[in-house]
Amino acid sequence: MIPGYDKNSFGKKLNEVVSPARPIISIENLIGRTEELDRIEKALFAPGRNVFIYGERGVGKSSLAATAANQWQSSDAEYIDVSCSPDSSIKSIVANIASQAVDTKWSTSSKITEQASVGMKWLSYSLKSETSPTDFSSKIKGLSDALEVLKEVAALHSEVPVVVVDEVDRIEDEREIDLLADLLKQLGDKRIELKFIFTEVGETLNEILGAHRSAIRQLETIELPRLSWDAR
Repeated sequence: MIPGYDKNSFGKKLNEVVSPARPIISIENLIGRTEELDRIEKALFAPGRNVFIYGERGVGKSSLAATAANQWQSSDAEYIDVSCSPDSSIKSIVANIASQAVDTKWSTSSKITEQASVGMKWLSYSLKSETSPTDFSSKIKGLSDALEVLKEVAALHSEVPVVVVDEVDRIEDEREIDLLADLLKQLGDKRIELKFIFTEVGETLNEILGAHRSAIRQLETIELPRLSWDAR
């Protein structure tokens, strides 16, 4: 037994710095990923550029994404966090992002000001009616609608908004992967000030770039290896 610790206090202290069951979110506890964090920071400084982290299961992609998002997201809000599922679509992902942006606005202000809804075709409606993500998704008819929603999210959410989209590889519909490639390209082309960090296991990135090679201009691709023994 370590002097000054009983079993209970040691267990609490250990779990402050080791979290195998959930992503690390603090840079103080993310060991061995300095180079990757530096690459992400440089990428996010570039207008229209987003980040795609990929690698084997369990190497810490979600932890790296969460830590980087916490570092980049401005202090006036928490970053937006979306987890994909087999039935996820671009519409459902964008609706989830919009819902979280609206929730953030409600939680930081007891009364929505007129200024917050001026010129907002989509989110002003959500702010007034508290539309659920499911209802909101049905109102997005195509990619152009999704881009307009994301443009309003960027204006509404915070000074420097960041979105983490986790486990993109779980999306099963190949048509949605094609749409994601188009979305990534047009985010830059339309100058939408919203930073994305994607994570995935497998070959989804190759499918995205295969569908739209020009999308690579919008992506900093980071293959995450296993931690070195020194870092461990």
